[in-house]
Amino acid sequence: MVASYRLHNWTFNVWEGPPPEIPLQRISIHTRPGAVGCDHTNLGYWGDKFTRRLTSYYSGGHLEALDDRQLIVAPLLQAGLVRLWYASIDYLVRYQMLFKVTDLQVIECASYVRVTGSGLNLANPGVLKVDVTMVAHAVAVRRP
Repeated sequence: MVASYRLHNWTFNVWEGPPPEIPLQRISIHTRPGAVGCDHTNLGYWGDKFTRRLTSYYSGGHLEALDDRQLIVAPLLQAGLVRLWYASIDYLVRYQMLFKVTDLQVIECASYVRVTGSGLNLANPGVLKVDVTMVAHAVAVRRP
């Protein structure tokens, strides 16, 4: 069973904001002085940058949140194109999209007394909130 929300190898609980952006076709138009008409070049498909706040709760406490921050979340900047699961939908399989993480801002890495609601009831959980800036990229998927 794949988690409802996952970015590469980081599983998180809450995605704040609208769904991921969709890639757009990018075209370059070429004209020549003295020539009639123009030429078009397809540069590829990618989306605009967007930022979402992602929150993860850890039943193991604050140390588990610190570990994920250093070992899983921080390396996302160097990971290249990564997969995203949003509301249990794998965006690579469903929409042929991968995402490039361009910026990470850790908003909170703390310990709470209790977290309840949204199917959670955790005592002394660790909490990691990160603002993640991403760009969606369309990819070609080979099918058998």
